[in-house]
Amino acid sequence: MTDIDVPAAARGPRIPRVFWLEVGAVIGGYVAAALAGPPGGRWRVALLVAGAACVAVPVYLKSRRELAARRARWSAERLAIEYEARLAATLGDVVTPIASLLGSLGGAPPAARATIAAQLTQAVVDAAARLCGGGRTRSVYYSLSDGALAPAAWTGRADRPTRVFRRGQDAAGDVAHGLVERRDSMLVADVGDQPGEYGAYVSVAVFADGRAFGLLTVDAPDPGGLDETDLMVARALAHLLGAGLAVARTPGAAHGVA
Repeated sequence: MTDIDVPAAARGPRIPRVFWLEVGAVIGGYVAAALAGPPGGRWRVALLVAGAACVAVPVYLKSRRELAARRARWSAERLAIEYEARLAATLGDVVTPIASLLGSLGGAPPAARATIAAQLTQAVVDAAARLCGGGRTRSVYYSLSDGALAPAAWTGRADRPTRVFRRGQDAAGDVAHGLVERRDSMLVADVGDQPGEYGAYVSVAVFADGRAFGLLTVDAPDPGGLDETDLMVARALAHLLGAGLAVARTPGAAHGVA
């Protein structure tokens, strides 16, 4: 799930699946509160920054679950020190840029908000690729414009995404646009015999304030490379990106004016 290399395994309690739903509710609460506030207000931006920090919660818990599922060859003390240090560094590297950019939107003049929004988009894509899957994942943000979902930011494997999704063009285009229109998300853990360069993928609509902005995707080269927790992390990141884009595109957002 993350790029933390935990050496062998350690014992620990299994985290109930319902707990992931509780964590998702926490993140959803931050985003909902942010969207309910005055458009572009500083209180709203503060909530978005807090929401960015919340993304670390499911990542941390899933890493704990993975650690608990293995049996350590190293001593418990050495393993704990190694694990905590790497986890803290990874979460800091991923969450800090997103929180910083969301905070910058609160005081940015209109002319600068587009640049910050582009930086935020790339930071979210980078985070999705790093936090989801077990390695060699790729993340792409498809921006919705003129009825087409086109790649706007990406990171991961060397193969650059070039496909543009259009409704009515094929089944994949209809599915992609359907997710955006319904403000929905999906996990395909095994694509089966479908053609493509990946074995599993997650797709999440990016939206806020009643506006649809695009689609955030994460794909893994092997079947089973993504799971429900990865879907939840992608949803949290997509919510933050959508809320940030809404702030960036709201007139007077930098000054807290609706």
